[in-house]
Amino acid sequence: MSNQHILIVDQSHKDRIALSKSLEDWGYHVTTVPDGYLALKKIKSETYRLVITNFEIQGLTGPELFQQARTENETLEFLFLSGNASVENAVAM
Repeated sequence: MSNQHILIVDQSHKDRIALSKSLEDWGYHVTTVPDGYLALKKIKSETYRLVITNFEIQGLTGPELFQQARTENETLEFLFLSGNASVENAVAM
C-alpha cells in the first residue's frame, strides 16, 4: 500500500499526528498540513489518492478545498470528518 499517498488537513496537531500514525501503521504514505491553503499547495505539487479533512479548517474551508482541488485532479477522493456536520453540508457535497 506504500503507493497510496494520503493528505490529512486539520488545524489540530494532535489529531493530525494520531490519524497519521494509524494510517502509516497500515502502510500508507501520509502527509499532514494544518490548513486549506497549504493543502491546496500540496495537491498542486504532489499526487494524492485521498484527502482527509473536516468542514471547518483554517484558510480555505473543507468544501472550498474540495472544489479547488477537484479542478487540479478530478479523481481525487475526499473524506470529510466533523463533529458538527449537518445534513445540509453532507447533501451539498
